[in-house]
Amino acid sequence: MKSFPINQYLTLKLENGSTFIYVDNKKFTQCFYLLLEIHKDQLSSLEEANSIDEVAEYLDHSMEPLVKKEQPNIAPEVEFWGHCSNLQAWVENDYDPRFLHSNLSFPLLKELTELGDPKAKKVFKEVIAQRFQEGALNTRVYLLKQGYIEQTLFTKDELGLLFEELDLKEFLNLEVKEGLSLLLKILSFGITYSREILHNEIINLFDKYPKFLIEKSLLTLLTPHEIEKFFSRIDTSEFRWLQMDLTYFDSFPDYLLRFSNLETLSYGGVRKGKFPEELCKLTTLRRLEYSYNNLRELPEDIGNLTHLRELNLSGNKLTELPKSIGKLIQLEKLHLDYNNFKVFPEPITELQNLKELEIYNNEIKSIPESIENMTNLRRLFISENNLAMLPESIGNLKKLKDLDLSYNKLESIPESLGDLRNLQDLDLCNNKLKKLPESIKNLSKLEYLLLMENNLIKIPESMGNLTKLKFLTLRNNNITTLPDSIKNLLNLEQIHLYDNPLNPYEYYLRYDLPISEHIMKNKEYYIERLKKENPSTYVSLTKNEKLHP
Repeated sequence: MKSFPINQYLTLKLENGSTFIYVDNKKFTQCFYLLLEIHKDQLSSLEEANSIDEVAEYLDHSMEPLVKKEQPNIAPEVEFWGHCSNLQAWVENDYDPRFLHSNLSFPLLKELTELGDPKAKKVFKEVIAQRFQEGALNTRVYLLKQGYIEQTLFTKDELGLLFEELDLKEFLNLEVKEGLSLLLKILSFGITYSREILHNEIINLFDKYPKFLIEKSLLTLLTPHEIEKFFSRIDTSEFRWLQMDLTYFDSFPDYLLRFSNLETLSYGGVRKGKFPEELCKLTTLRRLEYSYNNLRELPEDIGNLTHLRELNLSGNKLTELPKSIGKLIQLEKLHLDYNNFKVFPEPITELQNLKELEIYNNEIKSIPESIENMTNLRRLFISENNLAMLPESIGNLKKLKDLDLSYNKLESIPESLGDLRNLQDLDLCNNKLKKLPESIKNLSKLEYLLLMENNLIKIPESMGNLTKLKFLTLRNNNITTLPDSIKNLLNLEQIHLYDNPLNPYEYYLRYDLPISEHIMKNKEYYIERLKKENPSTYVSLTKNEKLHP
């Protein structure tokens, strides 16, 4: 395999006869086209071309009589070096758009910008802005759809300037759904004058595209009176999904009860912080999102929604749940994060079909033993609370695959944790753990184990049993040594050992572990430290030429 580095971000590799571009050591795309056969009579026509795109567009037509001509058979290695030359010229000329077709340069510039290449970001912004402002409507459509016009690239002020001279009504010349979708995206950039265009067009399309207007949440741009008028003209029984913003409503809109087959409702903008009991009459609901509405309590009638599969109550001010929540026997997903729970709401332990529970970022101090009843749980996120201990019964959650207990106050973990044999992800970061239970060896399916920011002194020898482990972070502890069994973790892709008393570089050498980015950046420091602290170990470890720094 041949490899040619272009700069710190870009590398070309010849693999099995094909040339691939790698960005930040990750395969990005394959190079397909290399040469354009340009006849000498055509050269004068290309002198005024501003970019390789214009050359390609001209040749696409001028060479049509030649398409049946047999194409040259270029050896893979020759083609590889041709691609290397082209890409190197593009980079050496500061990512000049005249050197690389936009089909390749745009995605590459976007990727390089996200990696923090300042030169790429500057060129990318300039090229995108120029193409967007000077190009035709289809160019603007393409750039918007591909995500090149985003707040991550342009500031709010820059976006304002980008759209300042444009007549946004041109988007109404597109197919209706496409035009409205793009105008909605433009509105999300803070281009407020698109709101009036959208509003007027929605009124005109009441009768033609009711489903589309609802699915795209375009009704949020209408007044309460206009929304009521809209619903009075359509058959609401055919709708299964609805999103409502009640910011400008004084009371619950009764016409919602006409949605007799509604299955999903997203209900936001409630000013009074009270859950409307009328909602409990929508018994066909399978998914209800009632997040960030200043809600302080739920009515007992919530138990009437027995068909609910998912309930999202995130970002409210709940401190407890009614007992009737236990009647939601079909519930599979429950979101209670970012509330004010100080006590774990025990009624939810009756939800025996629950598969996912998110209750992080509260003030919960303990978990009841009755959690063992939730035998179908697959994911439990209870991070960012005040947990000081875990119940032994947590080991009965045999189907658990993902457990997040980070950012609590845990000083120990019960041995019963080892009974969670289906666990794949375990996050115990930012606690007060001094040791791990020996039973951790039983977590044979574990792939991700996060233990950073604890008080761990050593790692049990049994850790070597976790042979499926891919990611292990032990940084910011008090670990002085690693067990020899760490060499058994042959599937490790990343291991983080820094900010411990031990010298991480020693163990990367000793056990041929994957070296983290942090160690690579500070390798000289760790080498000198190893030479000084343990010179004999340094000499013995670096005898192997493969491991020599």
